[in-house]
Amino acid sequence: MMIRALLRKQLRELGAAFLRSSKTGKARSRASAVGYALLFAVLVVVLMLCFAGMALPLASVLLPAGLDWLYFASMGLTALLVSVLASAFTSYSGLFQSRDNELLLSLPIPPAVIFGVRVSTVYLACLIYLLMAWVPAVVCYGLLAAHPLAGVLCSIPMALVLAGAACILAVLLGWAVALANDRARHKSLVTVVCSLVFFVLYYAGFLRVQEMLDDLLADAAQSGAALARAAWPLRLLGGAAAGELPALVGLVLGTVLCFAAFCKLLEKPYLRRMTARKGTARTAYHARKARPVSLRQALLRRELLHLGSSSAYMLNSAMGTLGLLVLGGVSLWKTDLFARFAQAVPEGVPVLVCCAVCAVSAANFLTTPSVSLEGRTVWLLQSLPIPSWQALCAKLELHLLLTGVPAALCLVCMQAAVQMPPVYFCLTLLEAELFVLLSAEMGLALGLVLPNLHWTSEAAVIKMSGCTLLSMAANLVAVLVLTLAQTNLLTILPLPAVMAAALVLLAGADGLLGHWLKTRGARRLAELS
Repeated sequence: MMIRALLRKQLRELGAAFLRSSKTGKARSRASAVGYALLFAVLVVVLMLCFAGMALPLASVLLPAGLDWLYFASMGLTALLVSVLASAFTSYSGLFQSRDNELLLSLPIPPAVIFGVRVSTVYLACLIYLLMAWVPAVVCYGLLAAHPLAGVLCSIPMALVLAGAACILAVLLGWAVALANDRARHKSLVTVVCSLVFFVLYYAGFLRVQEMLDDLLADAAQSGAALARAAWPLRLLGGAAAGELPALVGLVLGTVLCFAAFCKLLEKPYLRRMTARKGTARTAYHARKARPVSLRQALLRRELLHLGSSSAYMLNSAMGTLGLLVLGGVSLWKTDLFARFAQAVPEGVPVLVCCAVCAVSAANFLTTPSVSLEGRTVWLLQSLPIPSWQALCAKLELHLLLTGVPAALCLVCMQAAVQMPPVYFCLTLLEAELFVLLSAEMGLALGLVLPNLHWTSEAAVIKMSGCTLLSMAANLVAVLVLTLAQTNLLTILPLPAVMAAALVLLAGADGLLGHWLKTRGARRLAELS
């Protein structure tokens, strides 16, 4: 009865997004819940079709050659990689960021039961992510294999075994993030860094798997024989999935024993983790003279502190900053490639370079959720003895600082590679900065027109709101219009005239939006409640 109640609680937490709106904290209507579930189902189907596109050519080459085990080993490792990296965040939030530890420990519930129930939730998440890649692999096998019955029957226990292995690895990854977070002063920054590392590992692993699959498709028989001799665990994994009963029984028993030993080993450390308060900052008061700063600096510092305190805000609204730095670094690393590109299209280099920088910078939408993130405490901002326009300027300056400066650095790096004339470089830099300002003003205007101050989770206004989607769409449309208009005008007008026209249009749009923000936008901010 106790375990059933805990399991029901964990399942409700896992499916809370379908039943409760994170924007208002209220239960969704039946139509809203059904629509949200259908949207999730469509996303799952799209992902499964992508994995089917990976599995089908592999099956068409390996299965006729009798390498069923190699096919299942390849797709099993792919599914395992996807499951581990996708479930690491569930592990971290569900196991190590739970807010009901004190409540559960005050009840007559053994800590081992709490740990076991929470691990079971991670296991379920791992199984769901794994099935997105495993089911298409089994379907392709059933369609193309000569005798698919044994493989299809063994695919069910194999999915449970792979989910168990993914659960162990995901819990270890979540534990590593929790330990790093405990010993860090800036926890949001640690979360952002760990998330970026996970993304890099995911894409690196995905690309590596794709390279291995290409090698297998090039010479299936020779690659399969070499792998069977050098990597017997892969042979065991693939053979168990292909219907070899002794391999399947051994793999199931081994996974069950490893999973039980893993849970027993982490039981006591997890109890210490639940009751510890590591990393809690101690308040120390020191008498020191305050350094006066200008109103503009104080407001900008306020916005920076808000950004730094929210890992979701940084990860979802400022990825363009990282993209600009990466683009600049790649242009210095691949200087020869960029130089050859500049020689191939000498007349269009400034336009194409500028449009590339604008496209990457459009991934930043820091101003869009900034008004809604004030939440129910927006009255604090309104009560300050400052004009509302100055508060809006601080939000614009945050976007310009984190987008405009990296854009300028990226253009400097690209200039070193393509060697544009100084005049064109200056025009390109000015055009890119005007676009960054336009993007910031469009996002802030949308945030003022469509505010949401009654959210229960910051994610609701950062990445799950219609305002954010509109801002992303507006940035995309602006980039497309700027690119297509300039490239088409280059066929009939000289480059200086094209860039001058773009500068005039961008400056005009910036001026109009800036005037609206200074007048009606400032009044809307003062009237929000």
